[in-house]
Amino acid sequence: MIVAADKTVMLMIEHKHIFLDLIDIMDEGSAGEEVPTRLYESTVMKLLDSLGDNKSDRQKIEAAFDVRNLVRASLILHHDTKRGVIAFAPFLIELFRHFDKSRLRQLSSADLKALCDSFNDSLEKLRDLTVIEQGNDTFEDELKLLRERIRYAQGKIKESVDSLQGQTLRLAEIVEGMSLENLDEVKQARGALQAITRIYGRHVLPTLQFLNEREPLKEGLPALTALLRISEIFRDAKLPKLGQQVLYAVASIRSYRYDVEVISKSLQRYVHQNERQRREYDQVESVFNDLLVACRELHDGKLRGNLIPMDHEVLERFSTFKGLRRQRAESKIEWHNVDHWLHLQEHLRSSLDSLNNIRVTTTAVEPAGEDVLKARRASDVRRKLIGRLIDEWPVQAGPDAHASLHTHLIQKISDYEIADLVEGVSWLKHREDIVLIPRFQLGVIEDDRQKLTYYKLRIEEQDSETTA
Repeated sequence: MIVAADKTVMLMIEHKHIFLDLIDIMDEGSAGEEVPTRLYESTVMKLLDSLGDNKSDRQKIEAAFDVRNLVRASLILHHDTKRGVIAFAPFLIELFRHFDKSRLRQLSSADLKALCDSFNDSLEKLRDLTVIEQGNDTFEDELKLLRERIRYAQGKIKESVDSLQGQTLRLAEIVEGMSLENLDEVKQARGALQAITRIYGRHVLPTLQFLNEREPLKEGLPALTALLRISEIFRDAKLPKLGQQVLYAVASIRSYRYDVEVISKSLQRYVHQNERQRREYDQVESVFNDLLVACRELHDGKLRGNLIPMDHEVLERFSTFKGLRRQRAESKIEWHNVDHWLHLQEHLRSSLDSLNNIRVTTTAVEPAGEDVLKARRASDVRRKLIGRLIDEWPVQAGPDAHASLHTHLIQKISDYEIADLVEGVSWLKHREDIVLIPRFQLGVIEDDRQKLTYYKLRIEEQDSETTA
């Protein structure tokens, strides 16, 4: 029995949970969008069993979901009988992904590079054309391909942003709703933090780089810059409408940068939290391993010297066990004939009487001394000095705001110290003529007395951003 393609798709949508589960299996596996034929058929059999005695529905679904019918309707792109796998048509998979934002795909660095390369390819092809006018077959083919690439990029970026918003919201709720008393929730929150870090590094940062029109690339131009050059080619060829269409596409793609920046800022706190917890875990694990080695050294079979001495070198690394003393209870003491309740009652009676006789006295807080006031005034003067130096600093775009500001302040302040850099960065964030873009990369600045570890900030000029 042959079922038409449109009716088959309608039945698929009606029972979409089957195909959503298959998509989850595809995403978790390493076989791409291939599904074992036996797994698909067993899933359909479970659906048929759930229908009970309704023979008409059973026959309709059995005929529509049959692999041979799906192949005839071009809903299965490939059926490999030797390997026992099937591959659904890509448009069908994308259709079901749109039913649930959490199943939408997020663009990786490779995906974004492919989009960027496609725009650069169109730019090179249009530059090489000797005739750029409507009606020319070669130009019309390249124009059609360019429009398809633009629409594809717009759709993929929107899908990626929607997926990032859904994923980050779900993971953030897991972390915020964690109860430290529940071990399962702690493990789940730990996994959510790792997933957030992975999303931030693999999807959020590459998307920001893709949308940055001034991102230096080893090969070619940034994607939006390539489209701007294409619009200039159309304008010079006296095709202003085509150039305007490309500019509208650039504005549409560029608008997603704000959404990605909001996602990036919301995830940074969780990324830092995950990094801090990872360092703490590594330190605890290192100490535990050292204690384990020290304990194993005592396993000599003699049953003597089976306690780690307090002056052992492994205990010198940390202060957790400092102050502990070994106490021995006298084995000859006998407690069975003592009425502890009477002793407790007598203790409470005498203690409460003595507490009631204690008078509460208050002492007036002495005002701060002259030295304290001088120190506060000096601190305020230094803060204002740093703020003035930051306001007068001719900031230039660069990849590391901390390093640039460190070089500037060390030349202006004679008794400069790294603590002044922290104060300076807080002033720098209030400059309206620049934008500080977070980067997922650690930097270190140190001198003889202090050391600062920080996440790097890229400096970009505000005017160049708004006019681009």
